[in-house]
Amino acid sequence: FRDFTHIDDAINLSTKLMFKKLNKHEIFNICSSKPIKISNIIDNFNKLKKIKIENTGYNDFDMKKTHGSNKKITNITKIKLKRNFFESSLKIFEWYKKKKVYNLD
Repeated sequence: FRDFTHIDDAINLSTKLMFKKLNKHEIFNICSSKPIKISNIIDNFNKLKKIKIENTGYNDFDMKKTHGSNKKITNITKIKLKRNFFESSLKIFEWYKKKKVYNLD
């Protein structure tokens, strides 16, 4: 499991925090609070984009699950994260394909 946050959401949260009166050294998680299984991401790409991404499984150094809670930051900023990971990742995929950054055909 991994927790993915769209860069626009991270910027919106960070910008909103800059203008809040906060305690010194306060810590916030900038995250989606929605962990996604890596195998679901691979399956989604393989199904929707008809490309073959190989699931190599975990290695001994991988964390099995990494995600955070954004409850504190969303309560203070009053911002609800809007981006869906799967929709955003498909847009990024299409951008890479259009710009021919990688051979994705």
